[in-house]
Amino acid sequence: MGVPLLLTWLKRRFAPCFLSSSSCPAADCLYIDVNGLVYQAAALATASEASAVDIDAAILRKLFDILDDIVLRLVRPRFLVYLAVDGISPMGKLAQQRSRRRRRSGGGSRGRNAVEWDSNSISVGTPFMSRLTEALHFYCASRAERMNGERLRDELQQAARGNTRGGDDPVTPITFIVDDVWRPGEGESKIADAIRRFRSQPTYDPNTSHIICSSDTDVTVCSLILHEPRIHVLRYECSPSHHSGGASRGGDSGSWRNQVGDAWASTFFSIYAFREALRNKLRLQTSRKDSTEEVERRNRQFERALHDVVFVLLLFGNDFLPSVGCRIEEGFWTTFWSYSPPISSRVIVPLLIPSPTLFSSTPPVTH
Repeated sequence: MGVPLLLTWLKRRFAPCFLSSSSCPAADCLYIDVNGLVYQAAALATASEASAVDIDAAILRKLFDILDDIVLRLVRPRFLVYLAVDGISPMGKLAQQRSRRRRRSGGGSRGRNAVEWDSNSISVGTPFMSRLTEALHFYCASRAERMNGERLRDELQQAARGNTRGGDDPVTPITFIVDDVWRPGEGESKIADAIRRFRSQPTYDPNTSHIICSSDTDVTVCSLILHEPRIHVLRYECSPSHHSGGASRGGDSGSWRNQVGDAWASTFFSIYAFREALRNKLRLQTSRKDSTEEVERRNRQFERALHDVVFVLLLFGNDFLPSVGCRIEEGFWTTFWSYSPPISSRVIVPLLIPSPTLFSSTPPVTH
């Protein structure tokens, strides 16, 4: 579910929340919504491949290149890489997807050298998704072995030079988790559930930093109701120049790997900065002069108000509701901000989160 013009609205009103890839701090945990990357990998592969023979393998190679660029170059997480793939959807969502894909399967204009490939293959139950699941497990196992081997090698080299780390604790190995297509739910929902599960553990470090990589704009807003300020959302998308030059790149995966850093535009969005900007707009700031009770009251009120913000924002992109009759840039939010006191001080919108125990499903696989 995407909210039309949400990204444009955020860039206009909350520009300081956007960070370049060089200014984003290091992260402990990285969560990737894989489906959006698969669509982009398919667009690249079909535009560059000259033959339709084994186009699925070409798409998977492109996907591996993209994942390597995110995991090994852009983010380099310390502890966790979590790959989430869309599973089976609710019946309402399935009906909406079928009608949309039926319209899309009618075809459109393609490049002269483009390979015919049905993007409806990126759906639960298709042979391509079965191959994708196997490929992701292979990717995670191989990259976990590679990254942990590099960390162990660096530790041994430092020990040989006498540069020991603080204490005798060994290097913490990185863990890869695949939440694949066999578990119900969208990838972004699986990521949110995973963060909530990690936070509920007694050994959870509140200073843990998270990066969520997703092409869905509503992930930026939905991250607010995780109530975890140390989150950055990575929007990893193809630049317009790359779209225009994709057909001339050829099918050489190695040359594409060398160019991937320049061909893709990466933008980080700080949830902490977004929260503070919303706090100021909702007039729920705290100061040193406030009593402890007043600070706690305002903080509780602010966390409830975040639910209102998310609820109203997602009305613009909900696939299962009639159109609200206006667009996000038509002054609706000016009216929303004008309410004083905030809406949540009078009407609290409850957050309804389905429990994972409602589903009898296969748990994520850890590598």
